[in-house]
Amino acid sequence: MPKFIITYGKGRPGGNIERLSFESYEKAYQYAADNARGWGFSVTLDERVTKDYWINGTQLASASEAMAAHREGKDVVVWYHNSRTITIPGATVERDREKTDRENRAHCRSIAQDLESYAAGNVYRCPDCDAILELPDDVGDKYRCPDCGTVHEIDELEQLSLWDYFDETYDIKYLIDSDCKTVNSVKICVAWGGPSIYIDTESRAVELYWWGDRASYPIDHDVCGEIDDWAQELFDCH
Repeated sequence: MPKFIITYGKGRPGGNIERLSFESYEKAYQYAADNARGWGFSVTLDERVTKDYWINGTQLASASEAMAAHREGKDVVVWYHNSRTITIPGATVERDREKTDRENRAHCRSIAQDLESYAAGNVYRCPDCDAILELPDDVGDKYRCPDCGTVHEIDELEQLSLWDYFDETYDIKYLIDSDCKTVNSVKICVAWGGPSIYIDTESRAVELYWWGDRASYPIDHDVCGEIDDWAQELFDCH
């Protein structure tokens, strides 16, 4: 059987390089998606066990070209040194692709919803265990922290704001008006590497990037306005 090889760097840059072998592209890709994405990975046909690759009677130049064709859904015929041949059906990973797209968009949606909750003043911190709590609209006068079980009066909880949400951002890019004072919009990096996530008030969206993956989810117009107001205050402090 042909082998599909995952190669990825494990740990920090310069760390160990790991190579794993699988009998199908789908199994190799799924393993890489579940375990290697944070490091970056490649899935290739193992050239050491095959000799030539053919599609519709045309010989391909390399295993890399065969791999590219296979990922496009084309059947690849592999001719072995012992004259045995085997056909590798074209990859069927579209369902995995759609699942990843849904998960990435859901991640963006969750951040957009968190922003709305912070802007609305519905997020609090428990004074006993520091748990972050999003209180329901019909909470009443008291609330039991689900983490530590302590019951508090609502005014005993610390209400959080966008200042708290953006307390540990990685980077902020300001779009400044021609007066060199007014903040028109900001692009705030809230996650970096795997994946990278930005809150962009110009496009009014949460944007996610992870290797070739991209996703976004819209942010409420009023929430964007409050983020810009926060950014203006922060800019004025510099």
